[in-house]
Amino acid sequence: MLVGAACTANPVPVVKEVIGPDGTQMLHVDCRGNEAECYQAVGRRCQAGYDLFWTVSRAPGRYLVRCRALRYAPPPAQPNWGWARETRPVDPWRPPAHHDGGPDAERYPSLDLGY
Repeated sequence: MLVGAACTANPVPVVKEVIGPDGTQMLHVDCRGNEAECYQAVGRRCQAGYDLFWTVSRAPGRYLVRCRALRYAPPPAQPNWGWARETRPVDPWRPPAHHDGGPDAERYPSLDLGY
């Protein structure tokens, strides 16, 4: 007796694949009084969302569901900041620490233009 009470306390929705009235693939859903579980079951089957329709009987908790098709979403566009993006690593140039023959003088020789 206790087992029967446990089954009716938390009914499991029934989801069946059917051909809908318009000839397309649909799901027939019988929530059996547990709408929250019903929406969870349909959501697991229809990853891209769904449309819900009454059945002909309009019985409470019984619906026809059409899963929406998955759509390809292109990656978001990269912002255009007005300059070209460098695709290779760049060795950053550092100005010499001292122009008077300091520690970086050999690495960064100065050029006297005669001005």
